[in-house]
Amino acid sequence: MSKAKCGKLIIVEGECEQLLIESAHFRLWASQHDLEICDPVINVRGNSNLCPKNIETSLMDCRNIANPDQIIVLTDLECEPCVTATKARINNENINQIIVAKKALEAWFLADTTAMRRWLKNDDFPGENWPEQTTNMPWERLKEIGSG
Repeated sequence: MSKAKCGKLIIVEGECEQLLIESAHFRLWASQHDLEICDPVINVRGNSNLCPKNIETSLMDCRNIANPDQIIVLTDLECEPCVTATKARINNENINQIIVAKKALEAWFLADTTAMRRWLKNDDFPGENWPEQTTNMPWERLKEIGSG
């Protein structure tokens, strides 16, 4: 018996990306845009597992778990020189789309002043003007803000 098609299966590189894709708000947004997201989200636990020699295992897992219409990878730019280099590193004929967050996905958290205020329980938090341009990686800035 073959599995029914399930829409878009998403492979992520880490826990933050998985939390985002599995969140109720993201699922609501996807639904509002007629995007069906397959369950489960596949977390490869590190961008080194998105290289060609390691991605095949995750792609096989995808096919064993679900029958997606498309496979999408969500990753970070981190230290790569550009989005094109990141996509070239991951490239695989079984992947339909690769989405690259500029620098790191955690910059998206810094960009959401409302979410940051809620997390910090501080309605006066001014927000970050250039969250994608943190001196260090965005998660370091989050640690700094959270501990201050």
